Amino acid sequence: MKPRCEPRTNMFLMATLYIGAHSTPVKVRDMSTGGALIEGGTMPPLGHGIRLCRGSLHVSGEVVWTTGGRSGLRFNTAITVTDWLPRANATAPQMRIDEIVQLVKSSEASSPTFAGSEVEITSRKLTSLEITQLKLAIEALAEDLAADPDIVARHMEKLQSLDLTAQALTKLAAER
Repeated sequence: MKPRCEPRTNMFLMATLYIGAHSTPVKVRDMSTGGALIEGGTMPPLGHGIRLCRGSLHVSGEVVWTTGGRSGLRFNTAITVTDWLPRANATAPQMRIDEIVQLVKSSEASSPTFAGSEVEITSRKLTSLEITQLKLAIEALAEDLAADPDIVARHMEKLQSLDLTAQALTKLAAER
């Protein structure tokens, strides 16, 4: 297997993987101009030709590794990664997550409101274990929601925001 030489972009996107006449929904977890890491129920075997599609975008390639519901793809042609990202103000959810993480870290606010719900932040700092448990709960929720194509179609950006939140919690737990 040829080693990676391009930077990877972490993401949480739903796409369709075509293997011959068969198709299956997959989550694209990271992507570069020459390949991607995907997750799904049944992954094609090593060496199989594939076509990855998301909306009007598509790229052909092959499976270069597969293990435990994950596969690495190598594309036949280079893609522009930003074309595959959601179009609507993708930085806004991450900025809001960063603000929330900063509030938790500083513990300066007593009862901030965001995303239409009340969240009480006490002066007690969360432990690394508590943060990790929150992250796991968010990831499980995102996985359950992403299994429903209708929810994915209607709420892709919110699902990506859940994934970004889980990533931010991972970083926060590591700092504790």
